[in-house]
Formats: sequence, structure tokens, C-alpha cells
Amino acid sequence: MAKRIVTKIGDVFCVEVDGRYKQFFQYIANDLTCLNSSTIRVFQKEYPMEYKPVVDDIVKDEVMFYAHTVLKFGIQEGVWYKVGKSADIGLDTLNNVLFGIPLPIRYEDGKMMDLDYLGNWVVWKVNQPWLRIGELKEKDAHLIEEGSVMPYTEIAERIKYGYPISMLREYTILNRKPKADVDSYVKLDCDGYVRNSHFRGSVAVEEVIVDDRGTYYVDKEHPCSGKYRLTRTKLFEKEWKFPKFLTQQEFESRVENGE
Repeated sequence: MAKRIVTKIGDVFCVEVDGRYKQFFQYIANDLTCLNSSTIRVFQKEYPMEYKPVVDDIVKDEVMFYAHTVLKFGIQEGVWYKVGKSADIGLDTLNNVLFGIPLPIRYEDGKMMDLDYLGNWVVWKVNQPWLRIGELKEKDAHLIEEGSVMPYTEIAERIKYGYPISMLREYTILNRKPKADVDSYVKLDCDGYVRNSHFRGSVAVEEVIVDDRGTYYVDKEHPCSGKYRLTRTKLFEKEWKFPKFLTQQEFESRVENGE
């Protein structure tokens, strides 16, 4: 018989990232507005692998992001584990956190109406009613946290990269903001050419550009090749969709083979 997993508000969990460092989050609420899901706050600081957790210090750290998830699945899959508990759950700050999601439908006069998915946003604070705001303006996107119940895989991605890679349609509006030292690889189909880019943090450090005449490689030391130059566009300035993300191996293959 499987062991019952018990979690309580205040519990602090550890995520080990690629065996390189530890990062922590805390279970701080159940949000009845969002399927009674577990609400967590993820702390910004990265700790060395040999660090022995001091919970009172961990919960004083700056918050990287807030999210909803299902804790037991991350525990079952070994993605995170409990390291302690604190009565300090940051409620004064949580009460100001605004979550948001776009909805594809709404009901009027008992009838279901299809809507522009990204033009029908609702926002809310934990355990408070939805507020329907319609379109989320790009200038206001930084004011909200993505409100869906995120699987453990997407929580782990966001801890590692600073943003989720997975296919969340919301991220055509909520631009992905990477950690300063994280490597991201993306492919962009342009008019007449394909640009494969390697970003470190938000800045492009190398690219492979392919058109019908050939393949061009540019990097920070050699920013121009033919009619192309290393992009100055920051990663968070583009609305990257999930299929456009590459693995490091896929990018390196394009460097070698000019794909």
C-alpha cells in the first residue's frame, strides 16, 4: 500500500537543479478560486548542493514567483522534497498577488459563447472572486502571475530557467523572462530565412541563420556575416511559442550541419 503523502501550509520544499544547486519554495495557501490548488511561493536564491537548509533564513529571501500546483505529484516523482516548516508564510505579500488566466468561453443567458482565447482574461487574488478584464494589455502583463494549476514539470522548468518552456498559450502575452545565466535555444521562422538563436539570459550570444543561399554563423565576437547580424532583440521581447524552443543538442546540430 502506497504511503499517504501529507502536506501542510508552511511546509518548505527543495528542488535540486541538475545536481548543480538547490532552490526552495513554500506551500502558503489553498486557493478555492483555482480548484482549491496548493499555492506556493518560490524563493529567488540558489544554494550550493552541500547547503543544509535553515528554514528561517530561506523564507526571508526574495520571492521569484508565485504559482498553483499539486504538491504530491512532485513528491511522488522526486522533483521536490520537504526540508522543514515555517509559520512565516508571507500573507501580507500574498494578499497583493494578482493571478490571471485567459478563458476560451463564457456563458451569457445560459448559452456558451466561444471567445478569443487571449482576449478574455480573468484576474483574482487568492480565495477572492474572479474579475473579468477582457484583453490583457501588454503594458500590464508584468502585474500578474500566471494563474493556471501548473504541473510539477512546469514548476521545475520555471525554477531552472526563470520561465516555463511548456506549451502555455498565456505565454504569447506573458513574456518569458530568463535567469541571467541560463541558456535558451529557439528557432524563429522569418520571411525568407530561419534564425536559430542561443540566448544567455536575455541576450543572444550566437546564431545560425539559414536562407536559400546558404548558412551564416554569427556570435558576439563576429556579430555580422553576409547580410545578417546577431540579433539585438532580447529573449523576453518575443512571444515565443512552445514548438520554437530547441534543446542544446538540436542547436549544436544546426551549428554543425547548417540546418
